[in-house]
Amino acid sequence: MTRLVAEEDAIPSDWRTTTPGAVIWILFSIIGIPIRALFSAIFYIPSSLRPSKQWTHDQALRTWLMRTVFGIITDIGWMQSMSLKPGKLGRRWVVIKPASPKAYQGPLSHDVVKPQRIGATWYPEPPPRRHGERGLEEGGNWNEPQGLVALYFHGGSFMWLSGRPDDSGFAADLLNTRLGPGACSLWVQYRLSGDKNDPTPWPGPFQDALTSYLYLTNELRVPPHRIVVGGDSSGGTLAIGLVRYLVEVGQPTPKACLLFSPSVDTTFEADSRDVDRHRNQKTDYIEGRMAAWGYRVFTPPPLHLDGPYLSPSLHPFPTRTAIFVQSGGAEVILDTNIEFVESFRRVSGKQGYTLGASGRAP
Repeated sequence: MTRLVAEEDAIPSDWRTTTPGAVIWILFSIIGIPIRALFSAIFYIPSSLRPSKQWTHDQALRTWLMRTVFGIITDIGWMQSMSLKPGKLGRRWVVIKPASPKAYQGPLSHDVVKPQRIGATWYPEPPPRRHGERGLEEGGNWNEPQGLVALYFHGGSFMWLSGRPDDSGFAADLLNTRLGPGACSLWVQYRLSGDKNDPTPWPGPFQDALTSYLYLTNELRVPPHRIVVGGDSSGGTLAIGLVRYLVEVGQPTPKACLLFSPSVDTTFEADSRDVDRHRNQKTDYIEGRMAAWGYRVFTPPPLHLDGPYLSPSLHPFPTRTAIFVQSGGAEVILDTNIEFVESFRRVSGKQGYTLGASGRAP
C-alpha cells in the first residue's frame, strides 16, 4: 500500500537521544566498533558471505562501516546546525538574499515557512565581475563561449551536510572537472529540516533552490543555457523540483539537470518497512528508519507525500532541459530511479533522458 503521509513515530525519541544517554551510547558504540569491525573483516573474507558476491573485501567493509555510523546517528537522533558565517572560505562564500516575494508562487508560497537568506560555496572560485558592473568579467557576456556554471544541491535527507568543502569539496572538484574547462559550481547550503537551531520543513529547501537560481540569473546575469543544475539524494529532489517550477511559471530552464541517486518517490522512501524489505537493503547503507526520520521532519503530516514536488517519478512533465540520472545498481532507490527515467521518457520522448547504473555501487 502506498504511503501518503510520513510515519508519525519516525523521529528518534528513546533514552539514547537525551543527555547523558547519547554520550553513553556513543562511548559504548566506539568501544564496540573495533571488535565488530574485526569480526566483519574475517567474516567477509569469503566472497560468498559479502552483501554482494561481486564486491571486493574493502567495499564490503566500507559499506558496513557507513551503515554502522549512520545507525549510531539515527540512534542518538543527531542533528546538524547551520551558520551563515564564511569560516575559512573567504570570498568563496556568499550569502544570498531572497528574491521578491512574488517570485515564490504556488507550492513555494507558504503561510509560515518564508524565504530566508541562505549561504553557498563557490568551487573553485567565484566568477569575477567587471569593475563597477553587475555582469561578469571574461568579456562580461555569458552568451560568449565560456565554461558552464553548475548549481548543485547536496544530499543528506534534508537533515545533514552543508555543501562546504568538509563534506562536498571532493565531489565539487570532480563535477567541475567533468563539466569541462572553465566550469565552476555553486553549492547551496539550503536550510535543513533537521537544523537544531532553525528547523525548516517543506517548502523551505525548495524556496532556497529558487533563491539560488535567481541569484545566478538575475544578480550575476548568467544565462540559463549556461547553467547546469544538479543534486544527489534529497538534493536531486530539489534539482528536478526547481526545473518543474520554472516550467510551471514559464521561466527559462537550465541547460541540463544532473541527478545522482536522486530521491524521486517519497511514497516509497518514507516508508521504513518498504525500504527494509527491498531486495537491495543488504547492499545499501541507508536503513528504513533513517529515511523515514528524514521525511518525518521535512514533510510532517498531514502533508501528502505523493505530490509532484516530493514524488516527481509519479508526475512526469515535458521539459527541454536534458536530464541525466545515475544510480547505483545495489541501492534501494534503483527501481524508483528507473521508473523516473521511463516516466519522463513517455512524456518527452527518449531523447534527453539518460540513466547510468553500476551493479556494484551501493
